[in-house]
Amino acid sequence: MTTQYVSYNEFLASASINYEMIKKAGSILRYGQVYFVMLNDLCPEIASKILSTPLDPFYHDKASSETHAFVESLWPAKPNP
Repeated sequence: MTTQYVSYNEFLASASINYEMIKKAGSILRYGQVYFVMLNDLCPEIASKILSTPLDPFYHDKASSETHAFVESLWPAKPNP
């Protein structure tokens, strides 16, 4: 099975879309929860580095610019074809 590469910007777009869909369905989940859960599913090694730190967005309505910078700096590079 081949896994398709997802860039950080694609991840962010997907997190925003999922958050909006969840919100429209009446959920009270925060964006930070959606962001962290999706990050943990896609890149658990990165999620574990921010878990329970000031960078962890789980209990917030957004991910901070510091969180974005840190996560993006660790994001895997696109593999060569």
